[in-house]
Amino acid sequence: MLTNASKGIGFEKHVAVIAANPVYYMGPDVPYPYRQHPDFLYLTGFQEPDAALVLESTNRTYCKSILFVREKNPLQEIWEGPRCGVENVSEFFGIDEGCSIDKLPEYLNTCNNCTFWINNLDAKNQSLLRALCIDYFDLSDFIHNLRVIKSKSEIELIKSSADVAARAMIETMKATNSNINEGFLHACFEFECRKNGADALAYPPVVAGGKRANVLHYIKNSQLLRENELVLVDAGCDYRGYSSDISRTWPVSGKFNKVQRELYEAVLDVQEICIATCKSGVSLNTIYAVMQKQLISNLSGMGIFKDSALSEKEIRRMCNSLCPHHVGHFLGMDVHDTASIPTSRQLEEHMVITIEPGIYVPTNSSHIYSEFHGTGIRIEDNVLITSNSHEILTSKCPKTIDAIESIMSK
Repeated sequence: MLTNASKGIGFEKHVAVIAANPVYYMGPDVPYPYRQHPDFLYLTGFQEPDAALVLESTNRTYCKSILFVREKNPLQEIWEGPRCGVENVSEFFGIDEGCSIDKLPEYLNTCNNCTFWINNLDAKNQSLLRALCIDYFDLSDFIHNLRVIKSKSEIELIKSSADVAARAMIETMKATNSNINEGFLHACFEFECRKNGADALAYPPVVAGGKRANVLHYIKNSQLLRENELVLVDAGCDYRGYSSDISRTWPVSGKFNKVQRELYEAVLDVQEICIATCKSGVSLNTIYAVMQKQLISNLSGMGIFKDSALSEKEIRRMCNSLCPHHVGHFLGMDVHDTASIPTSRQLEEHMVITIEPGIYVPTNSSHIYSEFHGTGIRIEDNVLITSNSHEILTSKCPKTIDAIESIMSK
């Protein structure tokens, strides 16, 4: 693949270097929870920091793999736990050869007349390549083109992640009451995920009561929930390296009032129409256009705008401001997975995406009736593209008004 992509440039021999993530620290001797770089993890399954995979190709039929890792260190392992070590690389991970990470600069220094490809390589080793006057190319696009199509095993892991997150969202709905802190629901969701096998949360969750739901990435989760408000929860879990990503919005009181019900049903209708559009051959951009069209239709039909004489152009502009984000994104090892894959790409079987329309009404909107002000609603599901249609992986998480109110009454 790399040989074909680089015809006319570089050398016949190719060397790809894919690096692990380092450990990041929040303060002296206090590390952040470690998360492996997804491209490196996808290719190796190796969960330790300070490592690098080297793929060395001398012709079109043979490729040698070398995994550079930390050497075993009994003293350090007292603090951090056991290391794989150089001697166990081949047996544990099926790599041709193991080598000390300290020898990576020396290895790079000996690679003459090679075309280099890198991914996540640290600044020090990139500087070494530049000092050796070695040109190199980014490998991310190639890895993302592999990662965006999920294997059967990956799909099963994403399904498990979605199931765990859906169960956690239900329990979080049940735990909702007025005058509790948003952080309580954050903690409830995380507890339920971990209790049912998740390794961690997939990202800092949004738990936004009332007008705070209009802050799309509100993650402070520190305010009290009020009786007459909606609460928007956008959360997911990491299950064996694969993410889920669900958004639900529900009334703190357990019952939607008339205005909340009307706006919620408008968003739900948009989401269901967008999901029905999901199939091979369409793109996320195509589904986004469907979302925009249906939002305009639904909001105009429910009479949310004060001025009934607004032009179609003005309504479109206002609807775009009421939902300023895309309809969805790719999902997998990362929440916003395979970032180099454009949303214009046609969907294919075994891709996984999110569908997440929303409406966020500012508190000071002069064009919208005041009863809708400060209301934020988002409904998000995870969708697997199948051979001729789609499968909603988060279908166990309720989203109709009747289902939500029934759960919250228990």
